[in-house]
Amino acid sequence: MARRRAVRAYERTVESAGKSALPRMTWVRSSRHSTQSPLERLTGFSVLVERLDSGRWGDTSPEAMNARAGQIRRTSPVDLGPA
Repeated sequence: MARRRAVRAYERTVESAGKSALPRMTWVRSSRHSTQSPLERLTGFSVLVERLDSGRWGDTSPEAMNARAGQIRRTSPVDLGPA
């Protein structure tokens, strides 16, 4: 519940600054609490780097994030854990 209030407060701050189009949030469905696998973190980081390089957000839908995680998993020489 506290996290939800913090997220909403952040959203209101961004909205009041007129920057609603800038941030993106993705959610991980997991049995773990407040943790992400290395693969999930790397996937999010790669989207952020792409945003910084291009100046635009790519597709951050659940389907696109899962597809990106799958591509990273297939091409990684190390085990990054579950998506």
